[in-house]
Amino acid sequence: MIKKIRHLSLRQLNWPTKAFTLIPGDALARPRIRVEKSEKMEFILAFATIVGFVLAVVVLLFTEQCAELRSNIAYHIGRLTKQASAKVLSASHNIKQSQPHHEGDKSQFVRDATIPDGTRVKVGQKFRKVWEIQNIGFVTWENRFLQRQGPRDGPGRLKSPDRIRIPYTLPDECAKIAVNLVAPELPGSCYAEWKMVDENGRILLPSQKPVYVSVDVIQ
Repeated sequence: MIKKIRHLSLRQLNWPTKAFTLIPGDALARPRIRVEKSEKMEFILAFATIVGFVLAVVVLLFTEQCAELRSNIAYHIGRLTKQASAKVLSASHNIKQSQPHHEGDKSQFVRDATIPDGTRVKVGQKFRKVWEIQNIGFVTWENRFLQRQGPRDGPGRLKSPDRIRIPYTLPDECAKIAVNLVAPELPGSCYAEWKMVDENGRILLPSQKPVYVSVDVIQ
């Protein structure tokens, strides 16, 4: 009987082959069952761990010892919310400020009709700068001006009128705009710029580059 059992395979004994392994050695040694981890068991353990962590956090947040922690969290959340709101409002304001005051209003620089950039002028010299710009929008230019931007007074600065009238200009037409300037009494590089405004001084094309004068003053 023993001899016969020695030659029986696991399949003949109807034992599940995946449930255990045989220890090498004596053929009559008892099979040792190898317990394999179940995916279901792993999922249950992971879920239990997460639930335990969440419960621990909830208990922690609702204890008196953590009142300061709750206060800090509320403070930081409030600060982040305010910062996000400020950024949204700032972006909206910037977009609004960069848009023309009249829909379809737009200009394009054509050329420096006189005094190109880097022209040399003598100290105290009077000269006349002329720009040519084109109305490439759909709005007629009427009662418009070029207004000087930035500081105007002081040593080393070009002297000019604060405001220059722009000729009446229909869409697709070009306008030549002239300004009389006086070089400073000190040699050096000088720069001044102008932007288009209405009769109330409101900048009409805030997103477009200004027209400007850039000269080198020499003795």
